[in-house]
Amino acid sequence: MPALQKANLGVAPNGAGGDDQRTANLRFNANVDVLNASVPLAYAVISDSTILNPADVGSRFILGTASGKVITLPLASAVPRNSVVQLTNNGNPVVVAVQANDVTEIPFLNRGDWAAYISDGAKYWHVLARGRMLPDETVGGNLTVSGSLTVAGPLSIPGGIAGDVSANGRIGGVNSPNLLVNGSGELGNTGWVGATFGVVQGSYGEGSLFGNANAINTGTWVVDASNDIPCAPGVPLTLSAEIYSMGLNAGSVYVKCDAFKSDGTFIGSVAATAPITTKQGYVFRSSTALTPGGTAFVRVNRAADNAPNISAFGVAFRRIKLERNNGATLYSQEASIAYLAGAPALAGRPTFAGRVPWDAGNLANPMDLDGVQTVTGLKTFTQRISITKDPVNGAYANAPVCVVAPTGMASVALASKNGASVVQLRCTSDTSTLEVVNGSSGAYQPITCYSVTQTSDARLKSDVQTITGALEKLRKLRGVYYVMNEVRGVGVIAQEVGEVFPEVVEELGVSAEDGSPYLGVNYANMVGPLLQGMLEIDAALEDAMKRIKALEPEK
Repeated sequence: MPALQKANLGVAPNGAGGDDQRTANLRFNANVDVLNASVPLAYAVISDSTILNPADVGSRFILGTASGKVITLPLASAVPRNSVVQLTNNGNPVVVAVQANDVTEIPFLNRGDWAAYISDGAKYWHVLARGRMLPDETVGGNLTVSGSLTVAGPLSIPGGIAGDVSANGRIGGVNSPNLLVNGSGELGNTGWVGATFGVVQGSYGEGSLFGNANAINTGTWVVDASNDIPCAPGVPLTLSAEIYSMGLNAGSVYVKCDAFKSDGTFIGSVAATAPITTKQGYVFRSSTALTPGGTAFVRVNRAADNAPNISAFGVAFRRIKLERNNGATLYSQEASIAYLAGAPALAGRPTFAGRVPWDAGNLANPMDLDGVQTVTGLKTFTQRISITKDPVNGAYANAPVCVVAPTGMASVALASKNGASVVQLRCTSDTSTLEVVNGSSGAYQPITCYSVTQTSDARLKSDVQTITGALEKLRKLRGVYYVMNEVRGVGVIAQEVGEVFPEVVEELGVSAEDGSPYLGVNYANMVGPLLQGMLEIDAALEDAMKRIKALEPEK
């Protein structure tokens, strides 16, 4: 056992036979170590589950954790005897755990509790002192009062009273609330996952209940589970229900409550009613238990087990109640329309301030803002449309605006003055050529722009050859004036150009009356033949000038 030591001062007056200075200081340092382990001086804040180390003794810890957290004391044999750890809980109830086979008297601290734990150096963490720093008090064990007890406020006894009660005034009872959203099908199947025992109406005026509309015959089991119900560890829960089993031919039926960790890991069953294995009318069943450590939520189950064989409408559950209590109280239903998550099943159509809401019945297939939808009807917009989107890649299907024609040509129309002046931009169906046509697609329209640049990089071309006989070919062409679509113009004739330069003549998408396509001339590509023709003229002219010069006498 560590104890405080004194220095041997020796014989007065000079200290003969006493400790030298180093030995005395060693005793003093040992005293400091004992005090550090036994007297909590410093403090630290803990906000999550923590396993304390032997070096943590002699400290105060202020706890401010969420529900379900655990503070584990060091191994009692790993710290000096009389080592002290003080825990003050400012947060949610917390479990105080020990390691190996260690033992402690208080394994749970409610909000506002504090306790100082002292180690015996072997296996016990005794409670040296405990107290409260908040006015509310929770007693985890039994409470015995030898004298009188005065209660200024309401007195709640969820577990009931074992003996007689004498009262000079009125006695009022209070039900514990039902933690289940929907215990008898009043809200349909809201709050439940699975509908093997779905909502049906009782035949004898008992209202809604859960029953099997279809026969059940399986070699395993069937279960309908409730939605998750948040719950902390160490909570007393009572599960009760009325169960009908006149159609139970084999197996058993019951209700149970299961506990889960925050990550969804199954811990175990908390409470389960005694299985019913015989044909009976409605029988009340209940079960009470504490939620285990690590519990974050619970689920209630309507279950048929042990290879059940049940006739249609042969089993029913009603008045299922899960309450925080040490015993069952009268059935109650706390749920309201708010539990329907904004989607109540109403037989009629409600109105809001006299207005009828839109729904699938009067607004079929509505458009939304975020979902991917296919619009089949005509839509007219009177305001501008702005699209802010970078293309994902070069594929046309990922362009911010994409017009797709399933069989014919894709087009976009621009109509000025309500259609008085119209052009259409379209892509030919076979040659991927951009065309500009009028509103009826009967004629091509002019384009006005500053300049047009064509790709002409040598790296993009192969089999490059100089045009020969360009001048001879050009002599077969003529420049003409013409009138087209009541507009006078100047140019060439595509058929004539095609006989000598077929490379610059293309078939257009608009068909003539005789069924053959119109022809067009790529005037920009005529630059090549014209340039080469000029070079041939220049060469001939230069040759002629040389001969003329040779014939002229020298001056």
